[in-house]
Amino acid sequence: MHLITIRGGGYTAHICPEKGANCLRLTHEKSGAELLRTPLTDEEFYQRSNVYGMPLLFPPNRILDGHYQFNGRTYEFPINEPARHHHIHGCLHATPFAVEEHKENYARLSYHATQDQPYLQFPHAFSVTLEYSVDENGLHQKLIVTNCSDSSMPFGAGFHTALPVPFMPGGDAGDCVLSVTAGKQWMYNDRIIPTGEVQSAECFRQGVPAAHNVISAHMDMGKSGGTAILSDRKSGAKIVYAVSEGYRFWMLFNEGGEKGYICPEPQSWMVDAPNRPFGPEITGFDAIAPGDKRVLTANLRLEV
Repeated sequence: MHLITIRGGGYTAHICPEKGANCLRLTHEKSGAELLRTPLTDEEFYQRSNVYGMPLLFPPNRILDGHYQFNGRTYEFPINEPARHHHIHGCLHATPFAVEEHKENYARLSYHATQDQPYLQFPHAFSVTLEYSVDENGLHQKLIVTNCSDSSMPFGAGFHTALPVPFMPGGDAGDCVLSVTAGKQWMYNDRIIPTGEVQSAECFRQGVPAAHNVISAHMDMGKSGGTAILSDRKSGAKIVYAVSEGYRFWMLFNEGGEKGYICPEPQSWMVDAPNRPFGPEITGFDAIAPGDKRVLTANLRLEV
């Protein structure tokens, strides 16, 4: 696999253009801490590219039965989660991006969907740009999505960001605790679709064990962005993952708690937002006007 490298401010990042411009590794050089889950082999990554690094989700999480209606048009997506009969995550995380610029501490990569070369069955021309830079404040990521079509384009995006547990050299998974900005927790049914029922998110604000503890929860972070913090209680070190306004929800996932990672996944809209009956002010459902764009930013850093 071909990776491009950027360095600056005591951090080194490795980005994979051929798989969705995924930042696959972020190292804090002084401490040796690894801030992202990195595959041990190319084969491991190719088999499950959405559980390493910072894979881009477009749309984020699930679309019930793989379709929804918007502006009199039916949007169809392939069923790629057959057990629950959903479309999940899109395929941008496995799609090649072009490297437009690469400097010592900065990289810009892009993907363009056109009428002749569409994205899945998505009926819009659009562009996606991912910018990365590193400095003493860690990794800075900017996502820019532009509607290049002549009609309003539904927009939902997120990242399946995977943090290693533990993340400090010689650390113990049992010392790792995750806390997130969250106003409430959305409950979901056995198909992982929000029901409308909510409950307190207090335990997630205070912090929950990141390992040896099953985590699968959908959190509402509000309209001002939010922060996920993975703390090592023994060393006092913290991975801080701060996301901008425009991100409205977290999906928290650790695949049973014994796989050595946890994903605080920021999403611009809730799971299955286009089909949920709660209204866009609640679900985060959004549409980009022709020629307009959406910009989402994030920062990933280590605090010792």
